[in-house]
Amino acid sequence: MLMDHLREYDLRELERGKQYRVLGRTGESSDPLYLFWTGSALELNLRATELWVTFESSYMVFENWVDVMVNGALIQRFMIPKGRSSICLFRGMDRNMTRNVRIVRDTQAMHIDPRNSLAICSLITDGVFDDVPEPALKLEFIGDSLTSGEGLTGAEDYLEWNPGCFSAVHTYAYLTSGMLGAEYSILSQSGWGTCFSWEGARREAMPLYYDQVCGVLRGEKNRTKGAFEEWDFESWRPDAVVIHLGTNDEMAINTAEGCTVREFEDAAYRFLENLRRRNPGSLLLWCYGMLGHGLEEPIRRTFRRFREETGDQNNDYLFFDSAEDFGSRDHPGRKSHADAARMLAEKLTQKLGL
Repeated sequence: MLMDHLREYDLRELERGKQYRVLGRTGESSDPLYLFWTGSALELNLRATELWVTFESSYMVFENWVDVMVNGALIQRFMIPKGRSSICLFRGMDRNMTRNVRIVRDTQAMHIDPRNSLAICSLITDGVFDDVPEPALKLEFIGDSLTSGEGLTGAEDYLEWNPGCFSAVHTYAYLTSGMLGAEYSILSQSGWGTCFSWEGARREAMPLYYDQVCGVLRGEKNRTKGAFEEWDFESWRPDAVVIHLGTNDEMAINTAEGCTVREFEDAAYRFLENLRRRNPGSLLLWCYGMLGHGLEEPIRRTFRRFREETGDQNNDYLFFDSAEDFGSRDHPGRKSHADAARMLAEKLTQKLGL
């Protein structure tokens, strides 16, 4: 039962894009609002003493985690229980101060758990919703575990693969977006690549699912939530598309039979073609190198071919420095992500004329 000073708001009562913003690809419905991808979020500017959120969480194996950001600072990180639950995000705040609040899905889309889903059903507050201003620019990120934030939570000896090892808000993608005042959308899957997963599976390649809302998921329930619908590219035009793939392709080429550099280059070329077709005015920027540089020259060759054969010059690549610190699961730590974010922000500032 709600206390007298609180009111529950269905998201349908609020104006999307004005009183709240959705970060990341999702379906058209906000009843409830499903957050599919790493870093997907509901953002709002709120004057309130108190805020609760009603979540609906489902999973068979891999639970959902959420980050709560207020004015850019992480104030809570928690696991969402199964079913529907209302959780307090903050209390006892100054009602005269407008605060930027982001409710962020911390964990990636769990394609191996067909029952996994996370939705925001309602907001419970005593506050006033102020308009969310337009962002300075829009950035789309496409990647693997490095973009999903694997290893950014936990000590170095934490090697178990479970949702607890992920952190969306400490990734290079989230940090870069913050540095540039950008709205972001992230599509990423741990272990996946441009044409091979780390163990050589060709079906686990990000380009195969790029045209869908969240086609990497499985199961009829995710179909009913809109995950497999065709994405409306007209609805959200990024200023830059940042591709951070190649690490798992390199591992497959080195260890799995039949995986070749030539196949990687051809897949990368086709992906660039589709990215340009879907994003005609966007900068296409390919990043690589936090965990090895074995495919650096193939990436350079692919871009030379793409430019020569299409005449497209609105593209570039950026090779990150190799990770110097590590978090859990033998993945780059927070310093390496922060260093990569600074390199990427500088490159985007140069290429976009910011």
